[in-house]
Amino acid sequence: AHGILVGWSDGSSLGVEIVNNTVHDCGGSNPDTAAVYYSGGHHGLIENNRLYNNAGDGITFPSSDDITIRNNVIHHNQVDGMKGGGGGLILIEGNTINNMVSVANHGDGMQLMGMTGTLVVRNNTVWDCTQNIYCDTYSNPAGSRPWGDVYIYNNVVFNSVPGPTGIEGHYNG
Repeated sequence: AHGILVGWSDGSSLGVEIVNNTVHDCGGSNPDTAAVYYSGGHHGLIENNRLYNNAGDGITFPSSDDITIRNNVIHHNQVDGMKGGGGGLILIEGNTINNMVSVANHGDGMQLMGMTGTLVVRNNTVWDCTQNIYCDTYSNPAGSRPWGDVYIYNNVVFNSVPGPTGIEGHYNG
């Protein structure tokens, strides 16, 4: 039920570019989907896409290396704007992400986890998500997954509405 699916889990996707697409209303009622699911890819580009009204994430990129996610407009998805991690250089810049707050899911703007290389998050605008930019250890036991170098700068992050009610432990910020 993903809008665009690249690589799944075998790591065979090299240099795939997902550019200038509009993906909306995908996933039915399945929150484990994404408008763009880019798994195990290397040297990829996700740029200038408009991703909205999907049942899961806007962009999911687990275990991807050397990926650039740039100038996407992501809004009103039912889970996260983007979620993932990987190695090499992960560059996230110039994206606009808003309104990932849903009553059923926590809805982060960005949920970033398990980076083993360098993560650069810059020049993004993120608002009205449960957690706007969230660096998650996402490991069992907690904190056992490694983090490389993390740089988060020149982003605009704000909330004009309070977070969802009834979701214990999740807050805007």
